[in-house]
Amino acid sequence: MRINYGIPLLDWGLLFKPTLWGFFVLDPASAYSLHWFAVMAMFLIGHSLLFARIGMAPAVAGFLSVALYFTGFAQFWWNEKGPVLAFFPWVVLVLLSRRLPKHWQLLLFYWLSASWLITNLYPPVQVSLAFVGALLVLGWQPVWRQPRNLVAAAVTAGLSAATVAVYLKDYLLATAATVYPGSRSAVGGAVPWKEALSYLFPFSTFDGRYESVIGNNICEVGTGATALTLLIGCFLNYRGVKSTWRRATPTQQLQGWLLGGGVILMVAWMLVPLPSWVGYPLLWNHAPGERMEYAFGVLVAIALALAAQTVGLTWSRRRLLLFVSLVLVGWVTLKLPATKGLYALNDLLVLVAVLPALWAWRRGHLEGTAALVGASALGGLIALWGFNPLQSARPIFAEHDTPMLRELAQQQRANGGVLAQGGLFGAVQNGLGFRSVAHVTAVPALAFWRKQYPEMPEQEFLEVFNRYSHIVLAEGDRPRVLFPDRIAIPAVKFLPDHVMLPTNPPRSERGLLGVPVLLFEGMEARGAMILPRAGRLLSVAPAVGNGQGTSNGRLVARLCHGSECLETSRDLRESVDNTYFELSLPSSLTLSVGDRLDFSMKLEGASTPVALWAYPAPSDSLALAMLVEGRPAERWLPRLDLRFEREAIQ
Repeated sequence: MRINYGIPLLDWGLLFKPTLWGFFVLDPASAYSLHWFAVMAMFLIGHSLLFARIGMAPAVAGFLSVALYFTGFAQFWWNEKGPVLAFFPWVVLVLLSRRLPKHWQLLLFYWLSASWLITNLYPPVQVSLAFVGALLVLGWQPVWRQPRNLVAAAVTAGLSAATVAVYLKDYLLATAATVYPGSRSAVGGAVPWKEALSYLFPFSTFDGRYESVIGNNICEVGTGATALTLLIGCFLNYRGVKSTWRRATPTQQLQGWLLGGGVILMVAWMLVPLPSWVGYPLLWNHAPGERMEYAFGVLVAIALALAAQTVGLTWSRRRLLLFVSLVLVGWVTLKLPATKGLYALNDLLVLVAVLPALWAWRRGHLEGTAALVGASALGGLIALWGFNPLQSARPIFAEHDTPMLRELAQQQRANGGVLAQGGLFGAVQNGLGFRSVAHVTAVPALAFWRKQYPEMPEQEFLEVFNRYSHIVLAEGDRPRVLFPDRIAIPAVKFLPDHVMLPTNPPRSERGLLGVPVLLFEGMEARGAMILPRAGRLLSVAPAVGNGQGTSNGRLVARLCHGSECLETSRDLRESVDNTYFELSLPSSLTLSVGDRLDFSMKLEGASTPVALWAYPAPSDSLALAMLVEGRPAERWLPRLDLRFEREAIQ
């Protein structure tokens, strides 16, 4: 059970999981809540102390900690990578301590760094954060620049890594030879330009609903960007840069070179197409550019805050106008082409945050740097506070009786005790107690999958299954890789009494070419299909989108085989979003291969629409054109799951 994710196991590794100790003295809900409260507190307090230690004023340090907490990367990845981000400042702080004897520093460094890795092992982020931490230690604690002490720190880091390797030995051995992540080797230039521009316009990659506007999912487009880059860029006292540098001590100049050089190196790895071997010395070949975005944001924020505090800021209406103009230009060019309406306005929230900050600066209530860093923090809080709202953990551990769970339980019972259904993300269905094929496997289950596909060629088999994988059920007749961490398994493999139409839906490199065909109250979709199988048909299940549980009314289905017609209906409040919605027939229909089956689906008694997921029809389709309200729906093929009796009629 030891994997890269920290879980409360009663073994010697618990010593290195301090945020999970509550599971052995509290009820699960309270312990879970304590864990995430501790992670949040560690992040905010740890970064504040770290920034104060390297010379920031208390207000600046506190505001900057909040600003980094409310970045897209931190919030969108929080429930997985929160501990990775929260332990980081403490690992660095202990080496920057001026009071602790060196042997205590090294002992605490060992424990904290091992805890950092064991509580949540994710090298792509930890490698890039370690680089930032090394720059701070070398720049702000001269004792570690001495060769003898540097060797002692390196040996301690090695002992920490060895402890992690021993604890996670089985997991590391099982994943070392995988296609992903074991064989992953990062190259430079992986960050898309729209994500790079988010360091100027921090909310440009997502809208007010926390939906990506540039492709990929919301986690992939979240960066470590704050509004600080544009704010400091507009208000910095550039005339004082040269004189400030001349007056700087050698140590301060070294700190400047370290921060500036670090930013340049990280920009090069993120944006320039460099071969993998260039990253070897810093282990960046294990840190894809998109996973470096948070560490880069931390380094940039540190450099900007220190520069503003040291060089000073200049207020003028012309500079304010420049800032407002740049925000508007970014909004018009990056956000408006991708989305419209109220949810496109989140880019402008930084303007709302800047007004009180500038007022406080002008009135002397806040020093300039604190005001601008505070504006950045307030802007992030307003834009992102709703993504991870504070709420009770008790519903997570409580037993529930809901229409959705009853539906899943019925499907599992009808399928011999195995749930072969999607609709919920990741391993949620397994976490709810179902024996779900749709799952997340951190360690490849090669023996299980070989039993399912004994005829599959070895090379193809390993390419598909030998990886960390989100397992999803899909149409088609062969397993395939959708993304490096996602594989599609033919649903019919685990649903032998089902036929899913279309059998081979059209695809692009990014996945299925599905579209939602909306039905409003009273609307009807009609069509026909040519059956590829004989048997007694028991139910039909269209793939529906219920708007995250907002659809209501009844979906009425009518199936006709020749002159024999059957009608059935069901309350859409029992549906699961973006998955099949089974409508059982009042009696079975006896069908033969090649028979034509006409269908209609109508929405009745609804105040909100429902979506029927459909595909563009290929020329050799087994289904005929679908009509919506009597008009051709661009020859869409509805996604349908037909369930037959176990014994098919020959």
